[in-house]
Amino acid sequence: MLLLESTCKDYLWGGTLLKDRYGKGEDLDIVAESWELSTHPDGLTKIAGGEASLRDYLKTHPAAGGGSVN
Repeated sequence: MLLLESTCKDYLWGGTLLKDRYGKGEDLDIVAESWELSTHPDGLTKIAGGEASLRDYLKTHPAAGGGSVN
């Protein structure tokens, strides 16, 4: 099991609910989205305690994601 760190987005339409209720985006003034499980280049989920992204992990451990990762 891996502990993951989500990526948060601070778009104009964001607010404080995700910060206040769930502690998301602590370093942001407003949070519009929290990408909990993402391999998208604009919002990679990180593996907690390290610099590796979920995408990097799945590239080296493809069976963990059910197959290959491009």
